[in-house]
Amino acid sequence: MIRINSIDLTEWQKDVIKAYINHPHNTTIVVKAKRQVGKSICLQQIALCESLNHNGHSVMVVSPTMPQSRRLYKELAELIYDKGIISKKNETLLEIEFRNRSKIYFKSAEQGDNLRGFNCDLLILDEAAFIDDEVFTLLQPATDAKNADVIMFSTPMWEDGFFYNYYQQGVSRCKGVISIDWCNYDTSRFLSNDKLEMYRQQLPKQRFQTEYLGQFISSSD
Repeated sequence: MIRINSIDLTEWQKDVIKAYINHPHNTTIVVKAKRQVGKSICLQQIALCESLNHNGHSVMVVSPTMPQSRRLYKELAELIYDKGIISKKNETLLEIEFRNRSKIYFKSAEQGDNLRGFNCDLLILDEAAFIDDEVFTLLQPATDAKNADVIMFSTPMWEDGFFYNYYQQGVSRCKGVISIDWCNYDTSRFLSNDKLEMYRQQLPKQRFQTEYLGQFISSSD
């Protein structure tokens, strides 16, 4: 596997990348995480691995909003700017093409029907719990032609929707779905207990539960 930089990955990031490398074909990997524990870095590493280790492959990264898509595009483009591996990039369309003909497309759920017609070798969903089920339904055909894998990263939200349902399938060990809960790891290096308690006191209960405890919430909470 090609590593493009010297970033020291955390244990939980490494476990997701290992699952991505070692998974059976046509698998959905679901990653549930708190805020600010390295989802974007892990996502970028996997997108690069898929692109650089497989000539002519296409990766589609879909975020809930266009500003989020632009941020991911900009971060990744800056990360590999001086590595000599980019053939061309398009800041308007948010696309990066590599010298081996692989491409990464950064899309937004806000594009709706404009997401139709794409095919990819890997579909990555950023903050999947905040993407509507209807948009995910639009995206699923993009994986059909090549039996593409799907990797979903997200802070949890409601006990409803495709992200929650797929996560539960992975917990139940359904065939073709792997769920990884970053809340099972010690991520305290990024958030001290004192600061966590401060957020507990300041934030609405549901927001604290999802963003800082990484827990799904029900409509009755």
